[in-house]
Amino acid sequence: QGATNIEELAQRLKTCTIRRTKTEVMKDLPPVSVVPIPAKISLTEYHKVERNVREAILALNPSSKGYWIHVLDRMNYLRSAVGKAKVGAAIEWAIDFLESQPPLVKLVIYAHHKDVVKKLVEKLAWETGVLVIDGGTKAKDRDVISQLFQADDKHRVIVISAAGSIGIDLFGVGGVEASNVLFVELEWRPSDFVQIWGRLHRLGQSSAVTAWIMGALGTIDEYMMAR
Repeated sequence: QGATNIEELAQRLKTCTIRRTKTEVMKDLPPVSVVPIPAKISLTEYHKVERNVREAILALNPSSKGYWIHVLDRMNYLRSAVGKAKVGAAIEWAIDFLESQPPLVKLVIYAHHKDVVKKLVEKLAWETGVLVIDGGTKAKDRDVISQLFQADDKHRVIVISAAGSIGIDLFGVGGVEASNVLFVELEWRPSDFVQIWGRLHRLGQSSAVTAWIMGALGTIDEYMMAR
């Protein structure tokens, strides 16, 4: 039915709710916590792509050279489709997260495909300051952008692709906390996840890192999450 009297509810809960920050419970936390986020999305467009991918794979000759490479290439169309479909859920989650945190707590968002990165940046630009590091970002600019994210009080979000997963630091400095990364899109290899959250979990990080991994129900995400 929804909720009513929100302000009164918040006031009443103040007397019986304990909120602990990461800093307070640091000694009890693992260095990196991985938290799955099941997401319900519209599957209409995804199912169309799924049918085309299935037909394309069945048309391949299993005995041909490079068969599995071609299969993987077709399956990547599914990754792209589900990535686009998750943008709305990711935006909603990111905004809820930021609104629940102090102003100097920031969020890193990871996406694989350029069009998904673009959609995330466009949508979030209306809500909060956003930086981006993707394949189109010049090498000389990556350090400048990452250092801006680490220290300033304006840009609470940075969206990165694989181009932002190496050679830069994204943990907060000077009172800024950046210890949360949201994976909007998934990668095949576990080592890729480690490399990405490694931008936060490195020397200089003062907080435990949380990797939030968004998986869309009823899609290839479930298969990739299981792997």
